[in-house]
Amino acid sequence: MWNNIPVELSEVFYAHTISPICIAFVISLVCIIIQMQYDCIYGIYSLLAYVLVGIVLPIYISKQSRHIGVEYRKEAANLNSYVLESMCGLKESMQYMDTDRRLSGLNKQTSSLANCEKELKYFQAKLISLTNFYVVLLSLGLCLIHLYLNSSMESMIGSSVLQISSFGPVIKLANLGSTLSQTIRTGQRVISILDEIPMIEKVTNGDEAQFNSMDKIHVDFAYDKALILKDMNLNIQEMK
Repeated sequence: MWNNIPVELSEVFYAHTISPICIAFVISLVCIIIQMQYDCIYGIYSLLAYVLVGIVLPIYISKQSRHIGVEYRKEAANLNSYVLESMCGLKESMQYMDTDRRLSGLNKQTSSLANCEKELKYFQAKLISLTNFYVVLLSLGLCLIHLYLNSSMESMIGSSVLQISSFGPVIKLANLGSTLSQTIRTGQRVISILDEIPMIEKVTNGDEAQFNSMDKIHVDFAYDKALILKDMNLNIQEMK
């Protein structure tokens, strides 16, 4: 189940990245054409505004948060592997009273992941704040241009309302900047899993092993310094 997470995230990436890009492009293009009906300078200004909010800001935040995004995916993968190993070896952990050490390791892994998530949330909040700030600033800038060029009140209201209302798809596109680094790490992990060479090759045409008996003589076994078996002798016969 946990190994499917990178694939699922990749599917989410294609569903929630390609679609916002296409929607933002189409909506922005239509709005720029309408703005140019008022004046070419309004269309050029809208184009620059969309580029700033939808392209420049996401790239800027993505570069700043790339390392923490990669680290977050790494810590999440480590935690998933640790939990899976703990569940598979739960019987042995209880048998050899190793549950406290496993719990301590789980708390450590969870704390490390929480710290990465906290830092990642900081970059996401920073992106949202910058995006909202520039949307308001660029909208006010368009109004000032209308006033400077002595545009009619009807033209200024129509152009400004169009500008403000068209930022929705562009803002969704801008929000991709905070998740792009995780997506890159996810893609890298999926590729590494697909290219992974099995450590043990599956035997399909081999001969069946012949078993008559098995002997264990003077066997010692210990976990670290805890001696479990000492000088053990065991004989196992076929069919017994």
